Amino acid sequence: MRSFALKFLALLTTTTLISVCLTGIASAVTPTVPTNLVATPGNNSVILTWTASANTPTDYIIEYSPDDFSGTTVTFAPNTVSTATTTTVTGLTNGQAYLFRVKGKNGDGTSAASTAVAATPYSNHTPNDLPLFDACPTALIPAAGFSDVTSADISCIKYYGITQGVTATTYEPLEFVSRWQMALFLTRLVTATGTTLPNGTSQGFNDISGKSEEIQTAINQIKQLGITIGKTATTFAPDDYVTREEMALFIERLLKAVPVGPGGNEEFVTGSTTVKEIKSELKTENTKQDNILGTEVPSPIIGTAYLAPEPGGKKFVEVGKKINKGDTIMIVEAMKTMNHVPSPIAGTIKKICVEDGQPVEYGHTIAIIE
Repeated sequence: MRSFALKFLALLTTTTLISVCLTGIASAVTPTVPTNLVATPGNNSVILTWTASANTPTDYIIEYSPDDFSGTTVTFAPNTVSTATTTTVTGLTNGQAYLFRVKGKNGDGTSAASTAVAATPYSNHTPNDLPLFDACPTALIPAAGFSDVTSADISCIKYYGITQGVTATTYEPLEFVSRWQMALFLTRLVTATGTTLPNGTSQGFNDISGKSEEIQTAINQIKQLGITIGKTATTFAPDDYVTREEMALFIERLLKAVPVGPGGNEEFVTGSTTVKEIKSELKTENTKQDNILGTEVPSPIIGTAYLAPEPGGKKFVEVGKKINKGDTIMIVEAMKTMNHVPSPIAGTIKKICVEDGQPVEYGHTIAIIE
């Protein structure tokens, strides 16, 4: 009986020890792998953010490498203990590409490394740097609420007050932009950058009095900035459409008139009376080079020029051909509408200034007749 009791006690003790051991093994749980690691470069530094490990990590190990971790691996701040899911890795070299990874750690062990991500620190003061910020982060800019367009770009300029839409719910993206609308866009853009505009006092345009006070002020302000000098000294032609050439010139003058870029650009354009208001000095490259005299035929609209009525067909005109007033010179297609361009005079075709299928701007010289 005593022998049986001793054997039973021994068995019970063994069972208890095994149970304790198994319980101890089950409680040893290392953190899961950190996920969603993001690296944002800065000046001699990179900001890391990630999603926390499960299973109660007590610290994170931050590692980086100038290669693929096959040669050099550096542990950042190895003596710092933190459960934060973001850190700024400092002491890096600008222009050097690095790989970064994170591991979760607790008393039971260390997780495998996260997926490595790359980043290259950069200086804040060189023209080729990455942008310092995104002015229009898609996740943060609310939709404009226009029923006829869903573009994130349009939502962005609505957010900054550069456009308000044609109505509260429509933008009319296929409509053209008038000169007064362009003036509003430019001045609102400058205001959004925090730049102080001129006071907008009258600049002598006598054809803008029927517009709102905001429009008149904007037109006067772009005259003060030297962005426009008007169609004439006393007229702005606010309801005329802006050509792409005009838009480019307006923006160029705007960039010269306000501080832009690292350090700013303090040059101020005053709008000398010797500057022509948008009247094309470009014409076509070949026309200027060849210096051919004659009557220039401009494109009546923005579109695509076609020299024949159908692909592979006979051209409407050839160089040297005599034509009558009203004869079709070519077609300019816009929004699937074929617009015949008639000759303004009777004469001889001296030059065709565009290729078949070439995009043309409004006013672009497409032919010369003598």
